[in-house]
Amino acid sequence: MITIQSRLIERMKNTEDISLEEIFGDDFMDDSNKKGMNIKDKLSEIELDIKDVRNLGFSYTSAKEVPSRGDTVLTFEKGKDKKGKEIETCVLFVDIRNSVQLNEKHSSNTMGKIYTAFTKSMLKIAQYHSGEVRNIIGDRVMIVFPTENCAENAVECAASINHISEIMNEVFSDVDFRCGIGIDYGKMRVIKVGIIRLGDNNVENKNLVWIGNPANIASRLTDIANKEIDLVCVSYEGFLGSAPSVEKRMNYEEFFNKFESEKGNFYFSREKILDLKKEKQAIPPILITKNVYDHLSPSIRDLFKEQGINIKNSSTKIYGADLEWEWE
Repeated sequence: MITIQSRLIERMKNTEDISLEEIFGDDFMDDSNKKGMNIKDKLSEIELDIKDVRNLGFSYTSAKEVPSRGDTVLTFEKGKDKKGKEIETCVLFVDIRNSVQLNEKHSSNTMGKIYTAFTKSMLKIAQYHSGEVRNIIGDRVMIVFPTENCAENAVECAASINHISEIMNEVFSDVDFRCGIGIDYGKMRVIKVGIIRLGDNNVENKNLVWIGNPANIASRLTDIANKEIDLVCVSYEGFLGSAPSVEKRMNYEEFFNKFESEKGNFYFSREKILDLKKEKQAIPPILITKNVYDHLSPSIRDLFKEQGINIKNSSTKIYGADLEWEWE
């Protein structure tokens, strides 16, 4: 028979953050969690939770190390102001290319081995390069780096991941294994979210949320890295026809956002189009933003080339490279 006392002992053994709220939690402190609770009462409870988050404050402290779920500074208890952290650093996303097609082509047994080897490799190589894995969603992994020397650590980690892709291809010779890697630098705010549960569920029902552009941009870079993309190459008159013609490459969406037609003439950015053609561009497996590029040493910058492409809702310059380790 499981008693309340034994449940409390189990919770104290398994909890990450030793506080009264963590030990007792909503399922002990609140009678509304009793079994048999109807949906109306449950939704009323959730409404109170939402109002609690809306009405109470959030405060952030500066950090240089990567926060974890067990960080006692991060709080999310009901009825209290919430506390988070802010860190200015590099974030790296890596994603397996064409995972949908791989799952369609290969057996679940093979794909299980692929995901297991990939995830274990990412955890080990992130740690080697001073990074911390902070999210794993199927075939996508998020790695955050401590502030000190974060740009070079992130780029070296990316080179190692690219090298691991080649190892994966050699070991799983019948699988076309490739990765796309994106890195950005900037300020991110970190909060802990979730609910307090008993035993193993206590960990499973909590997580960190990373708020800020760097995570979003790095993820979007990952989406296009190590792919062949369709571009529009448009030549158009300079400003009011007085300057030499201008040539730009962009994706279809960017082109049509500034495309106009009038009386049989075609215009881009209100300037007359002189020539238009479609192109394909191979994107390198490692993409970084200008923010990352500016934090690298000159010798590492020389390994990257500006790609002349943009990602949605961002004007940052993007640089790419195909880096691996070599030994004599």
